[in-house]
Amino acid sequence: WCILFFLPHLFWQFWNDWPSHYFHLHERSPESYNYTNTLSYPFEQILAFGPLIGVVLLVAAFRYKPKTDFEKTLKFTVFGLFGFLFLMTFKGPVELNWSVIGVVSLIYIGYNGILESRRLTKATKLVGIFSICLLFLGRVFITINPIPELEFMKRSFGNQEWAIAVKNQADGRPVAFQNSYQQAALYSFYGEGQATSVNSPS
Repeated sequence: WCILFFLPHLFWQFWNDWPSHYFHLHERSPESYNYTNTLSYPFEQILAFGPLIGVVLLVAAFRYKPKTDFEKTLKFTVFGLFGFLFLMTFKGPVELNWSVIGVVSLIYIGYNGILESRRLTKATKLVGIFSICLLFLGRVFITINPIPELEFMKRSFGNQEWAIAVKNQADGRPVAFQNSYQQAALYSFYGEGQATSVNSPS
């Protein structure tokens, strides 16, 4: 059934010359290899699943011995995905959202692994309490923007202002951004105008 429901997408890809494949294999990362992508990858993935609980889940999932073919598939999905994305770091940066498809599998396998270990169960409770506090403080931090000079805060604030300014300059015409899908998307959302990204060949 999965293949049947996936066929329309494959047909669309075929009739449009496989645009998503071409983007990821050719357009997306034209720059040369950057070792920082590979070195930062493990830490970024751990943070993506929670700055603390992600470590516990990964350890528990790694130690857990699957009891059924279904569980074997889930474990392969988790670590196979991480391995594949690790190889992708040799081509370019890996976006954090790419590993989201492994979240459900990781939670299932990690949860079962935690249940089998008293030490991991205790660690999960402590990490859970600390994570809730950390999450609350983080939410407050990004709401009040106390350090606007930080690079990741700059990307989160002020987008509406520049998008409206660009929209006023465009005067109803579509806007093209050079080598930036993110800016085109931000403009479309905040400026409510048509935008596209024009990428350099190299």
